[in-house]
Amino acid sequence: MPLQSRRYLYHLSTIKNSRIVRGLLRPVMVIVAVATAVCSYHTIFALRWLPAFMPALPLVPIEPFQLTSFALALLLVFRTNGAYQRWHEARCVFGRIADSARDIWRQVLAVFPRDRPEARAMLGRWLVAYTFACKWALREEGRQRADLEGWLEPRELDGLMAARDPPHYAMLVMSHVLKNNLSGQQLVMLMHEIGSMMYSLSSCTRILTTPIPLSYTVRPLAPAPLPPSAAAGNGSCRHTTRFMALWLLLLPLALWAKCGWGCVPAAALVSLALLTIEAIGVSLEEPFSILALEQICERLGTGIANLAAMDDDAYAAARMYAAESLLSYPAAAAAAGVPAPAAAAPAEHAAADGGHGAAGDAVGGHAHEVGGGAPALYVSAGAAAVTATAAAAGGDAGGSPLPLEPAALR
Repeated sequence: MPLQSRRYLYHLSTIKNSRIVRGLLRPVMVIVAVATAVCSYHTIFALRWLPAFMPALPLVPIEPFQLTSFALALLLVFRTNGAYQRWHEARCVFGRIADSARDIWRQVLAVFPRDRPEARAMLGRWLVAYTFACKWALREEGRQRADLEGWLEPRELDGLMAARDPPHYAMLVMSHVLKNNLSGQQLVMLMHEIGSMMYSLSSCTRILTTPIPLSYTVRPLAPAPLPPSAAAGNGSCRHTTRFMALWLLLLPLALWAKCGWGCVPAAALVSLALLTIEAIGVSLEEPFSILALEQICERLGTGIANLAAMDDDAYAAARMYAAESLLSYPAAAAAAGVPAPAAAAPAEHAAADGGHGAAGDAVGGHAHEVGGGAPALYVSAGAAAVTATAAAAGGDAGGSPLPLEPAALR
């Protein structure tokens, strides 16, 4: 059987497990009960089992329902599209918070003084803490200490949990760490990136506190926690719900003449189809309650830890490239203070080493002092990886690596 056909069969077989369908059972059963009552009344009246003073139910023509179905469809489409746009914007804006955090961490690893690994690690921890604090601010579940127990030190976590505004507290901590360790253009650029995360959080707050116009708001069947500004439309049925409820309740009166007792399953199917579309719009209207914010925050933490683990290798590769550039351009080597014999040494060492390749020599070696003179450049055995010292290639010897585990960023 083709995969496409199996997909349809699978979704039909799991319809009983659908959260939306289970939430709609009560209103659908009400409409089915109305349709059953209409059919029973028509049948009993036709058998003359009712008293003489009981009138016949009116036979409503189907044309009014056909004419008004377009208006009902437009209302449902407007609501569903508006809710989806809110959901999509919320996902993009919260994703920008994670993207900005990764970019800030990349810049920190590149420009931060490498003799201050504790300050670098602290910034990495608080970038993760900021994203989790944003999740707390956008959901009604409150602050979850367990989210950051593997990342922040106990005293840091205590300070974050006690803060009046956890996201802005985390932002202030990062700003002070940057101010104490950087200056000039590097400080300005990183402060600007931190500001972009604050703007993204403001956009998320705008989405959270601005509901869809109340005339289109419906009473959720299984409501998620709503912000105070949206709760005003939660208690009363609005135009879309009133219109659809009357339309579905009166539909059996028009279907009896065409379908007879078949109007009961027909009303059930039509009501289930329309109510599920409306319920999807209700669930999408509050995007932060259904978005996988936990997974986004956890992936960010994994990405930050991975960048920290790769930093030493990337730094060694950059130093190797700088050393090769000095060898390729004698003028640059002279400007770096490397004498000509030292610049020629790599070729001799490479020829002497021959084919002794070893996987462990992939990232270059260490600088040696040659007779107390200028630092020398050399090619490591087998891999021919040229490396420079701090004076020849710029920079220092580099800090200790930051392992992958979250606790290592302490």
